[in-house]
Amino acid sequence: MKNQISTKNELNQNLGGLMLINQNLNRQLDSYKYNPETIKIQARDIGYINKSEKILLIKGMEPVRTVKKPGNVILPSEETRDIEKILRIFFIILLLFLSFSSAFAYIKERVRN
Repeated sequence: MKNQISTKNELNQNLGGLMLINQNLNRQLDSYKYNPETIKIQARDIGYINKSEKILLIKGMEPVRTVKKPGNVILPSEETRDIEKILRIFFIILLLFLSFSSAFAYIKERVRN
């Protein structure tokens, strides 16, 4: 019985974390759907340029970033993966904090009664 309760609590914590992630992803999706500037910024970040722009390459200098063309495969950068790891850790800590604070409030209420 304790094992089932423990499993249920873990699943509830996982569900809470997934709900937070889902909310963030929905906000991002809305930004991509309704804000054309978001798409322009993201495209620039991964190296795309506007049709009216020109690229100047200077001999002996490394390009600041790689220019992408439609159809190129885009892989997440190390920095993006690091941010995702940090966010996952943050949400786990947040869920633990909320769980402990709920448990503390419950114990405090039981002690009063």
